[in-house]
Amino acid sequence: MSKDKLSFEDWYDINARDLMMKFAETGADREMDFDLEREVEDLYEEYKNDEDMEETYSIPIYENGVKTEYTIDGVIGDEKYQQLIEMTPEKKLPVIFNVRLNQNKDE
Repeated sequence: MSKDKLSFEDWYDINARDLMMKFAETGADREMDFDLEREVEDLYEEYKNDEDMEETYSIPIYENGVKTEYTIDGVIGDEKYQQLIEMTPEKKLPVIFNVRLNQNKDE
């Protein structure tokens, strides 16, 4: 495995929600012969074997609890990614980023 590739556990932590949505939206998870473990392992193997593929992330930014048009984007493993995972107690990429702005009532 390339040194830039994520371990299965890290890759799965990042992609689990998207994978479950993909399986549900396509109806694959309702097929009689559907094997979740095999499907996930096959997709991880594709990820490991795809040298040109850069895994990216996009975190929506909320302002005082309201979603904005802005996101934090990058490539998994870059410096910004490392800074973001260090910000959370569980050392995982945040799902959303909320900024609280104090509004000056005198303006």
